[in-house]
Amino acid sequence: MSSIRGEYAKLLLLSDQLSQEEKDKQFSTLMTEMERKYHIQALRNETFNQENPDVMRIYLELSQARATI
Repeated sequence: MSSIRGEYAKLLLLSDQLSQEEKDKQFSTLMTEMERKYHIQALRNETFNQENPDVMRIYLELSQARATI
């Protein structure tokens, strides 16, 4: 989880230097990495969310940080 946090923090620091499209790509890449590593399901799973609050907090922050889908 620390590597994901580190990558997210790095993107936030570089956000002024990246286009919105590039940020969206980077955020999406991190989200995909998290989906694979933590087995995040496409459909909302309340049990998973409650058992993994740190994972879901960062995942949702990444999702909300994107301007486009």
